[in-house]
Amino acid sequence: MLLSMVAYLDKPHPIRFVTVAEVQDCSPIRNMNMSHIRTLLKLIPTFCLFTSAASLPISQGAGLTVGSKAPGLNIEHWLSDGGGKFQPLKEFQPGKIYVVEFWATWCGPCKACMPHLAEMQKMYAEQGVQIISVSDEDLDTVKEFLRSDVPAGMLRSMQTVNESTDPSLAPSTQGEPKAMTFQQLTSAYCLTTDPDQSTYKDYMEASAEGGIPTSFLVGKQGLIEWIGHPMEIDQPLADLIADRWDREAFLKSRNEKKFVEESLEEVYRLLEAEKYDQAMRNMDDLIKQTQASDMNMGLKMMKLELLIQLDASKAVRQFNEITAGLDSAETLNGIAWTIVELASNDQYEISNELIDAAVTATKKAIDSSPKDGTILDTLSHLHYLKKDLNAAIEVQTRAVELNPELGEMKEFLEQLKLEKKQDK
Repeated sequence: MLLSMVAYLDKPHPIRFVTVAEVQDCSPIRNMNMSHIRTLLKLIPTFCLFTSAASLPISQGAGLTVGSKAPGLNIEHWLSDGGGKFQPLKEFQPGKIYVVEFWATWCGPCKACMPHLAEMQKMYAEQGVQIISVSDEDLDTVKEFLRSDVPAGMLRSMQTVNESTDPSLAPSTQGEPKAMTFQQLTSAYCLTTDPDQSTYKDYMEASAEGGIPTSFLVGKQGLIEWIGHPMEIDQPLADLIADRWDREAFLKSRNEKKFVEESLEEVYRLLEAEKYDQAMRNMDDLIKQTQASDMNMGLKMMKLELLIQLDASKAVRQFNEITAGLDSAETLNGIAWTIVELASNDQYEISNELIDAAVTATKKAIDSSPKDGTILDTLSHLHYLKKDLNAAIEVQTRAVELNPELGEMKEFLEQLKLEKKQDK
């Protein structure tokens, strides 16, 4: 799994990505087993996460984007109206805010978003916000779906989330929740379907958005302010309501994300075609082009994970180049912990030389933060990978003494002691 490609590792080993020296040199690589990298490849889209804007090439994409005038709505069937609060519309009213979300009855993630959309509509209805969900399926299909029951698991999740905020959104606050249909669930906002796909074409196709659910946030001036997954809309919507939304910053970040996604898709294609040398050269180019971005470290860690399966000696060199010059104990510990996590995955073969490099980085982190038991825990795991039980036990004992509240560390110490006892 691509543990290094998200902003934080499993606690208690967080990693924050920082910019380090650029990586150069990738001589020819041979004999890679593609089955070993399929798990990594599947997670390439997950990797494309940004935490700040940077100076990258801007992708030239579709005509409809953030800042464009929002197309009018030509929706054929309006199936709910927020209990009479909203009327079908074709043009957006100035001063109002709209969420235009695209969904389908067969789309699991779309259905999972419905409680969130209902909650948002109830929360912001009095502040001029209208949520409009648009399917492109025939009317009978959507009506049949709306008559079906909301799964019990979704009801329980709604109950847990909403009891502390708005109990009226949960079917019940005591015991098992009462059954409800999707019609009841979505009645808070405007659920629609447009079988001729005119609205889908005006938004999804015009913006080159490839998957659902996708939401378009239309601002008070009738411009598209934000595009993304409906579960990520909360902060942009709140900022837009409060007149503090920075559209230009989001547009820049969005364009950067598209550029990196396209670049990684090309890396994916090259790896699938077993053109490993070109894939790694592309990775190096992308790393150079993202030096000013917070995601630069993530790309370097992705390259490391590829090299672990392509060329062990180059993986060691990559690890050392990543950690060279780093002073943050937390970051060094997070990078070293990635090696521990990868070693637990059968798809990765971690060389002793790479473990040694991780030990060196961890000891540097300990020198900087000697009272942090989680760093000692990492070092103990690395000793364990080297099959040095005595060293692992000694270090883990110190780790538990520093952080006795961390039960997982105690459990690992007991595991080490048990294995030593069994070895006698």
